[in-house]
Amino acid sequence: MAQADVEQGSPLCGCSLSSKWAFYKVLCYLLHIILVLAHVVLLLLYKYRAKKTANGITGSGDIASVGVVIGLLAFSVLYGILLVWLTQQLAFRSNLMKEQTLTEIHDKTTAWTGIGAAIHLLLSQHKVARGVYLVILYFGGILAFHVTSSSLMSITLFVPDTGGPIQYQLTVSI
Repeated sequence: MAQADVEQGSPLCGCSLSSKWAFYKVLCYLLHIILVLAHVVLLLLYKYRAKKTANGITGSGDIASVGVVIGLLAFSVLYGILLVWLTQQLAFRSNLMKEQTLTEIHDKTTAWTGIGAAIHLLLSQHKVARGVYLVILYFGGILAFHVTSSSLMSITLFVPDTGGPIQYQLTVSI
C-alpha cells in the first residue's frame, strides 16, 4: 500500500486516514489505561478489605437488584466490546503494514477472530507466530474481565417485619 493511498483520506468523514488511525490508537491506549487503573483500585480495596455499602429504601427490591446487575453487566460488556473492536482494528492494520510471510499474516488474522480460533491454531500447528500467543493472552484477559465484572456488586434485600418498604444494601466488593 502506497503512502499516498494512506494519506488520501476518507470521503465519509472528511478526515485523513492517518488521523483516524491515530485517534483509534490513542482511544485504545486510553481505554486500556482506564481498565488497568480500575483493576489497581479494586486490588487496593481488596488488600485493605474495604467494603463500600449504600443503604436505601425502595418500593420494589427486585427493581433495584435487577437494575444494578444489568447496569454493571451492560457497562462491562459494552466496554469490552469497544476495547476488543478497537484492538482488532489496530491489530489488523498493523498486521498488514508489517513485512512478514503470508502464513504469519494468516495466523494472526485468524487468531483475532476469537479465542477458539486462536487456541485451534496453537494446537493444530507446530510453529505458530508469536502474535498468536499474545492474542490468546489478550482474549483470556477480556474473558476474565467479562466473567468477574458481574460479581463486583451485590444487593442484599431486607424486608421489614412491620410491612414497610423493602430496604436494600448495595455492597461493592471483590
